[in-house]
Amino acid sequence: MKIAFVGQKGIPHIAGGVETHVEHLAVELVRSGHDVVVYTRPHYVARTRTSYKGVELVSVPHIYTKYLDAASHTLLVCFALWRRTDVDIIHFQSIGPSLFIPLMRLLRPRTPIVATFHSQCYHHSKWGWFARKVLQLGEWMVCHMAHEVITVSGVLQEYVHMRYRRRAHYIPNGIHPATPVPARVIQERYGLTPDNYILAMARMIRTKRFHDLIDAYTALDTTAKLVIAYADAHDDDYRDRIRAAAATNPNIILIPYDEQTPALRAELFSHASVFVLPSDAEGLAITLLEAMSYGRAVVVSDIIENTSILNGTGKVFRVGDRDDLAATLRTLLDDPAARRALGARARAHVMAHFTWRTVARETAALYEKMLAQHAPARYHSSSETYDTATEYHRTA
Repeated sequence: MKIAFVGQKGIPHIAGGVETHVEHLAVELVRSGHDVVVYTRPHYVARTRTSYKGVELVSVPHIYTKYLDAASHTLLVCFALWRRTDVDIIHFQSIGPSLFIPLMRLLRPRTPIVATFHSQCYHHSKWGWFARKVLQLGEWMVCHMAHEVITVSGVLQEYVHMRYRRRAHYIPNGIHPATPVPARVIQERYGLTPDNYILAMARMIRTKRFHDLIDAYTALDTTAKLVIAYADAHDDDYRDRIRAAAATNPNIILIPYDEQTPALRAELFSHASVFVLPSDAEGLAITLLEAMSYGRAVVVSDIIENTSILNGTGKVFRVGDRDDLAATLRTLLDDPAARRALGARARAHVMAHFTWRTVARETAALYEKMLAQHAPARYHSSSETYDTATEYHRTA
């Protein structure tokens, strides 16, 4: 079957959980024998790039501004898909682009549409009240207009059920088995000592609460450095605030996304003492899964989106409580044996429950079920292949 992904900035190696999700899912689907087309935005992916690991890339214009970037691109993608006759499934990513699902259904009434609900991104402080209302409308479209809904967390699955009385399929984000790599660039370029730095990695937005992490780190008496690897996300005021705070301490190192090659990210994950996710809102953080796959000890805020992943394999602190975060970090930094034991449990847990191969298999099974139900004349497949692990109330 041929699947079209709509709503992402593009692939490969584009900052953002949605983009990482699409990249790995698309590649795994191709490896399993499906055809996949990913629509890209020229500001993020060169127009001339037409493929990646067997995935077809199609560049469609967009208006590169904070409020019109996703909307303008998705609108034009809908019309591009209208002219294609070879697509069996259309897969929308995130609630913002899903605002255009009704248009897509009008243009392609016989093509099944699935939407993945990644996060309640209207909680992000970078959005004004009007943008938040638009995103909430996109959420409504996901839950009322898509033929099937996927959520990346059990929390979101429960939310969809309680708020919209809609059955959603929980298919989480995943990781590939990680192999630690030697420390080279992190030592030469950033002066980092293996197993002597704290790592955080996320978009530069207020909900990630890097300011709490910096305040907690400042309260520590430690030789370990603090590394914040970030990606810009149209929140310049917050980025400037974090840069100013980091400038007061030479042991705080900021690494922007344009320096984060896959090799550098692998080194950062391989040698961190502790990985920290202090956010107050998440969907399912892929960076957290990656840190666990490298066997890192992880410390997360106590929001349910984080704690539901750990299953007792990491440390938890009260969100927004900088003293609690500092105390938790101090305990782990002072006990290398505890860090190693915690990291080993985290790796075993994530490898048992969160892999891209499993994600792709369950997603493809849902596609087959949709085609059997909504387009039986175009695609003949037994719905018995549908993996019941994605039924309502599945838990990792």
